[in-house]
Amino acid sequence: MSALPQGAENRKSKRLRALLRAQVQGMGVAVRNISSGGMQVACSAMFFDFLKPALRSSTVAVEMPLSGQTVRLQATPVYMDKHGDDFLIGLQLTNDRTEDWHSFQTFVRYVESEND
Repeated sequence: MSALPQGAENRKSKRLRALLRAQVQGMGVAVRNISSGGMQVACSAMFFDFLKPALRSSTVAVEMPLSGQTVRLQATPVYMDKHGDDFLIGLQLTNDRTEDWHSFQTFVRYVESEND
C-alpha cells in the first residue's frame, strides 16, 4: 500500500465505544472504538511520525490486554485522519481464526451486550 486514504471509511459492523490501551507495531495507542471487524486507534501527532512507515505496509501487529491476557492480532490500516493533536487510525482486523481472534470477537460481543 503506497498511501493511506485520508478520512475514508467503509463500515460493515456496528462501532462500539471503547477506552482501551493497545500497541500497534510496538507503539502505544489508545483504542477509541471497536467492532467485530476492526478498531479505531489514536496516537499523538508526536509519535505518529514513528508509526507512519509501518502503517504503509499491508499489515500491522496489534497487541492489547483483554481479560488478563495479551491478545495478538493482525490488521490492515484503512484510514488515518488528523484530529486535533492526535491522529485517528482505522484498522481492519485479519480473521486468522486463532484463539486470539476468537477472544477479541467474544470481547466485542460482550461490549455490545452491555451497550444494548
